[in-house]
Amino acid sequence: MAIRLISSTSAGARLGAAVEFLSDRGVAEEALIVGASRGAADDLARQLARRVGATFGLARFSLTELAARAAVSRLAARAPGGDPEAVAARAVFDARASGELDYFAPVAAMPGFARALARTLHELRLAGVDAARLLDDVPAAADIGRLLARVEDQLARASVLDRAGLFRLAADACAGFRWAGLPTVFLDVPLDSRAERAFASAILSRAPRALATVPDGDDRARDALLEMGAGQGIVEEPDTGADLSHLRRYVFTNERPPVRSRAGDVVLFSAPGEGREAVEIVRRVLDEAQRGVPFDEMAVLLRAPQHYLGLLEHACARGGVPVYFDRGTSRPDPAGRAFVALLSSAVEGLSARRFDEYLSLGQVPPIDNAAMDNAPRVDATVRPRDEAFGSLTAFAAEGEDQGEPAADAVPDIREDDADPDGAVVAGTLRSPWKWEELIVESAVIGGRTRAEGRERWRRRLAGLEADYRFRLDELRREEPESPRIPRFERELANLRHLRQFALPIIEELAGWPVASTWGAWLDRFGALALRVLKRPARVLETLAGLRPMAAVGPVTLDEARDVLHDRLVALDWNPPARRYGRVFVGTPHQARGRTFRVVFVPGLAERVVPQRPREDPLLLDERRRQIDEELLRQ
Repeated sequence: MAIRLISSTSAGARLGAAVEFLSDRGVAEEALIVGASRGAADDLARQLARRVGATFGLARFSLTELAARAAVSRLAARAPGGDPEAVAARAVFDARASGELDYFAPVAAMPGFARALARTLHELRLAGVDAARLLDDVPAAADIGRLLARVEDQLARASVLDRAGLFRLAADACAGFRWAGLPTVFLDVPLDSRAERAFASAILSRAPRALATVPDGDDRARDALLEMGAGQGIVEEPDTGADLSHLRRYVFTNERPPVRSRAGDVVLFSAPGEGREAVEIVRRVLDEAQRGVPFDEMAVLLRAPQHYLGLLEHACARGGVPVYFDRGTSRPDPAGRAFVALLSSAVEGLSARRFDEYLSLGQVPPIDNAAMDNAPRVDATVRPRDEAFGSLTAFAAEGEDQGEPAADAVPDIREDDADPDGAVVAGTLRSPWKWEELIVESAVIGGRTRAEGRERWRRRLAGLEADYRFRLDELRREEPESPRIPRFERELANLRHLRQFALPIIEELAGWPVASTWGAWLDRFGALALRVLKRPARVLETLAGLRPMAAVGPVTLDEARDVLHDRLVALDWNPPARRYGRVFVGTPHQARGRTFRVVFVPGLAERVVPQRPREDPLLLDERRRQIDEELLRQ
């Protein structure tokens, strides 16, 4: 094994070294490229193809994809995945019920605790910290140790592999792995944990020769590679007098840069607020494009994407700039909101207010009136949009021949192009015409329990129908020419549609148990989504992400609703399959292993870049240092 380590402040220099390494291989020799992301590995392969004219035999993966491929032969009945926050929420619930928590007891029920705990436990698992090491520590660490033990027990009982487990299994499986033993390039791959380093070592130790590139300043990855026996080489950029080279060299050091004249290739500009800043970026992107810079050679790197993604998406749409958001965008999703509203209705005793909220979001599917009492259930199988799952699906489809993942597209299950203004089209219920008014008029308010709420729905809607029929009969007898007769006939038809659609759903919700396993809940939620949503595909993908937790339970309905709430109210929209011809938008971490001719970094004036380091609120840096030096610290 011979590992050559290249460290440089310049991504172009590191990529150049990787291209040189791959160019020296034999014409028929295979090679393995492991990138900081799958896109970075693909970009390197294309850059090599531009240089040599044609390539074949290049397998391209991210580190997680490669681990999933390596572990596939050892998975057996275990599945990668499991929602970390769902597992953490379950552990907190059980620990509170058992009275195990001491230090965190006052805040364990707070909305953000499970999310913060999931991050902390994720880092402990990746570092290989045993729960027993924490139990005799200070009260805060002891509570985390108890919760870590519960999470590990849940993962074992549910036969689920989290990221740490996946890397450990992959490291053990490398002996007979198809891609081990090839010339290997590790392109700016971060190695922040023991689990990742163990897998990387297992791959690199079997490579006849290897090249690893590390951005200058990534001491953890550099030290890990040096421990594996890598020989380090530092590639310095020639001093061309450019502003950018000086910025790269001095911005993160204490060394004082020399006095020099500006070259003008680094430009600072300001705008009043993030919205105007996004507009100004798009304006300058168009200026650069007019000068001949392709869109895909420009990038916007965001340190705080939550502040800028929506604004940039809107500004690019206004300016006609094609854009590629590396991790997609998060948008309010009417289908997800409607589904959460129905779950909330069930939690709140079949609340009519929550059912009205569902109706107001326009997600009622077109259903044949004649079959409405037995609404169709489509047997649709979807997979979560997860890096590990995507790799395994591609593996099954390709028989381990390529590194290219399968197309990741799940079509909507229902599509309807009928006139949106019609209440009934060709015998099919189109929209909840006047339903909200009818629910208000019938005074359906739900109940303290689901059984009581179901009886109120039946009784109040039946009472409203009886009232309408009485008024209609009176008008027909006393005023047969009254214009109010057609109005009451329409109201009766709308009420009939409402009862035919709503009451079977109310019956189904009322029949749900108080608590069940995640698997049973996911089966019920999937069937309900297909029944009540016009476009349920993205909701089903979110539910599929929780499928590895099927054996965990019992879980109450309100607990399941709380876990799903944030995932469904705003759903992620994946980027296009190819980024070429589009401006790249992502975080600096997502840009590792890539180069661009023009880069925008918003947020300097708002002190977003550089961002203030914040310690983990549950396990502070000083305690982390005492527990294990491997734990990440801020």
